[in-house]
Amino acid sequence: MKFDMQLAHFGQAADQVPADRAVLVRGSQWQQPGRHLFALVLTKKLHLELFPELECLTATLLPLLFFDESNVSPKTPQGTPIEYGRSNRFFLLADRSLGKCRFGPPSGGLILDAPLRAFGLGSYMLSRLIAWGKSHFPGSAVTVENIDLSRLGAEAAVVNAFCRRAGFEIIFHGGPEATCFVKRMELLADDYNRQRVTELEADIPADWLFPAVHSEKLIAHIRQYHLS
Repeated sequence: MKFDMQLAHFGQAADQVPADRAVLVRGSQWQQPGRHLFALVLTKKLHLELFPELECLTATLLPLLFFDESNVSPKTPQGTPIEYGRSNRFFLLADRSLGKCRFGPPSGGLILDAPLRAFGLGSYMLSRLIAWGKSHFPGSAVTVENIDLSRLGAEAAVVNAFCRRAGFEIIFHGGPEATCFVKRMELLADDYNRQRVTELEADIPADWLFPAVHSEKLIAHIRQYHLS
């Protein structure tokens, strides 16, 4: 419960401050390379007076546009805008006083919502957290995570591939339970599949992003510069 409470505070803070980095990315669907998801990934470094011993990096995915190369018509706008009310956010929380790091959301939630999976973007987001963690807390222990696969709605093979790409060991206990672990942050891999995920731009105008994301401007920009 303590971890949940801490992440709730950092999640609220992440909604109230501008991103340190905003990257427009394109992910290609697994085994269907002509189907693409364009999205914004926002990363924010956070410190709170309430928890002076903690540092946090968040990576938030904001889906914008789906594009299927096989379904293109000259009479209609390119791509389908995604109306998605919630953002998918991953956390890396570092406790300097204990020399420990922990990923979140808690309870095995380090996976994107089902409609957003299979485009490689979850691994991309996790890689950004790992790169920061290895740079700032390489020797820190990483908290063991117990994963409830039934809550994720994901197949064991998908979770296994996701965890092992990042350098985690994973043990399946039969049924929906699994354990994911690594001894130290420096042993993780800040890697993602660059054949499926492309960073398109990292110079998005600040007033398009904060205090609210202007998705209509971003979608028009994608259509003009990345689909025309």
